[in-house]
Amino acid sequence: PLDKAEVSRIYDETRLLGRLVDDLRELALADAGQLRLDIRPIQVADTIRSTVEGLSLAAEAQEVKLAVDLPDSLPRVQADADRLAQVLRNLLVNALRHTPPGGQVTVSAQEQAEAVEIAVADTGEGIAPEDLPRVFDRFWRADRARSGGGSGLGLSVAQSLVEAQGGRIWAESVPGVGSVFRLTLPAETLCGGETDHGG
Repeated sequence: PLDKAEVSRIYDETRLLGRLVDDLRELALADAGQLRLDIRPIQVADTIRSTVEGLSLAAEAQEVKLAVDLPDSLPRVQADADRLAQVLRNLLVNALRHTPPGGQVTVSAQEQAEAVEIAVADTGEGIAPEDLPRVFDRFWRADRARSGGGSGLGLSVAQSLVEAQGGRIWAESVPGVGSVFRLTLPAETLCGGETDHGG
């Protein structure tokens, strides 16, 4: 009979395989231009808060502080709320994976010209300058990530989903200090420009 550790390992590997299949499917749909998107004006702060809340227990288990830093108001963005949440989850899971106990991951947002920029910053080990251009490549993982349980597709999926919604995504990093993944999405510029009031 299998002991608890073996069962747990099999469960983890099965879950990782399922995630890999899902990610490959998303990328294939994106490549074919067949991603189903429900683009509409959404309150970006609501999506940020709910996504962060969904990962709060994982952060607590890793002894990493998960913080949200939002202005009092933000314009709504033209996006698919579920897909934006998926992007944020991927970025947050990646940040948590590379942040040691006692570190912090912060999600922030700010208004820009006709866009809203969302940033996921961590106090992890950072990314080497020669690796930075490759972080969104499919199946690419720096050596430091190979024991972290990632599929090497999460950031590729995030990039595809952001670009499919008319946005852009990029990474900045200082080795030994941490990394910041930033994305922009088009702000709602018509219909009176409602704002999302943070609390």
